Formats: sequence, C-alpha cells, structure tokens
Amino acid sequence: MANPWDLRPGDALNKPGSHVMLFLRFTPDRKAEVMESSTGGCNGRVCRNVYPLASLLARGYVPVRFRAFADDQTTVSAGAYQEQTEQPPAGRKTAGKRR
Repeated sequence: MANPWDLRPGDALNKPGSHVMLFLRFTPDRKAEVMESSTGGCNGRVCRNVYPLASLLARGYVPVRFRAFADDQTTVSAGAYQEQTEQPPAGRKTAGKRR
C-alpha cells in the first residue's frame, strides 16, 4: 500500500517477523485504532489499542491491504467495536452457562 493513510477496516499493520495488528479505524484525532494480541499491554489476550500512525511506521510496521476488502466501500462506525454490556435476550443460551 503506497499511502498508509489509506488503511481501511480489516487491513493490517505488519512488523515482519515480529508482530501484526488488525486495523479498525482512524480515531477523530487521526490515530490508528487496532486489535492486537500482546503479552505486554494486553496481558496475553486480544485487546484494542490506539497508536499514532507515525510511531507505528517509525517502529517498522508496514500497512498491508486485505485483498477481500480492496474494493469494498463499506464504512465501519466507531460504535461497531464497543463492548457489549446488554444481557442476551430471554431464552437464549450463552456459552459456559447452563440453565
């Protein structure tokens, strides 16, 4: 990808041989919001983080286009990634719970 500011949801930021992050969106202040798994900031789990794009590029991350989305014009809203706090509908079973 020639211009890192052309990142779209589903693209990746790859640091070859080291780490990869899934790009979610640019925040209103133009930082990159990503999903990543990390032993440091995520305690070994997958979590959402926000970084200045320039700092990721300076650390060796390379933007990579996910080909299936190359021509997709879908826009993902910021609310699409918010954690679910609602209870599941009545009668719906959830993983790990028995009734």
